[in-house]
Amino acid sequence: MKKIFLIPIALLTLISCQEKEIEKKAFVEDELIFIVEMTVNDKTAEEVEVFSKFYSQEVAKVEPTSLGFGFFKSEDKVILIERYKNSDALITHAANVAEGGILEKQFSAFMEHFVIEKIYVHGDPSLKLIESMEAFQLPTIYRKTLGKFSRS
Repeated sequence: MKKIFLIPIALLTLISCQEKEIEKKAFVEDELIFIVEMTVNDKTAEEVEVFSKFYSQEVAKVEPTSLGFGFFKSEDKVILIERYKNSDALITHAANVAEGGILEKQFSAFMEHFVIEKIYVHGDPSLKLIESMEAFQLPTIYRKTLGKFSRS
């Protein structure tokens, strides 16, 4: 009789261990979060809203390792929050918006709409990423991770 009761306990333990492993795998260990403070060039609020939706969709189409990309209104500024799987994902994004990249035309339109004032990089970027960011000559502040979790 005791053996019958042990079978469900063993199954529950096995399922519980598997669930914990699944949860652990869902974490994005090397995620980078960019917060970009911008002002708006000579564009109407409607033009900014339409372009922001368009640009977000364009990035989503071509960058599967970009985890999130959103524009937000903040008083007299627009805040762009970008989430990337890791440093390589952001290097890919930088290559995509650079001259000759798949998003070059869209990024030109981006720069017609916005003036980037500051970029805050939250996470632990690779040296290769930091060097590629320097090529854009934008004011960038790096904030090292102290502790976090991120789910995909």
